Amino acid sequence: MSVYVIKRFSDGFYNFMINGKLLSRRWFANASEEFCYGFAKVQREDGRWTFVREDGKIFNYRWYKCIREFSEGFAAVQRVEDGLWNFITTNGRLLSRKIWFESVGDFCEEFAIVERQNGKYCFISENGNVAVQYSCFRV
Repeated sequence: MSVYVIKRFSDGFYNFMINGKLLSRRWFANASEEFCYGFAKVQREDGRWTFVREDGKIFNYRWYKCIREFSEGFAAVQRVEDGLWNFITTNGRLLSRKIWFESVGDFCEEFAIVERQNGKYCFISENGNVAVQYSCFRV
C-alpha cells in the first residue's frame, strides 16, 4: 500500500493519498508524514490534534493540545483544559482516567517515566501501575 501526504496549494491543508485515492473528505491544517501503528497525527485549524486511521476515520473523536506517535501501543496525549498528560491505547482507551501527569516519556520496554502532579517522578507499567518511584523534584 502506497501512502502519501499531500498538501493542497489553494489553502495549505493536508490529506493522505492511498493507492491513488484521498483517504478522507476532511482536510487538515497539519498532518504527520507517515502512519505509525496504523495511525497518523492530524491537526485542526484551532491547533488541536488527534489521530486518523488508515481507513480515513478519525480516531476516538477526542482532540488534544498535543499528541505523540504511538510507542509500544501507547501514545502520549496532552489535555487541552489543563495541559496534563496521559496515554491512550490503539483501542482509544485512556491508560488511567483518574490520574493525569505533568509530563511523560514514551513507553520503552513496557515502562514509561512520568512526572506526577506533586513533582515526583516514577515509572509506570503498561497497566498504569507505579513500578518504581523516585523522590526527586524539579530543579
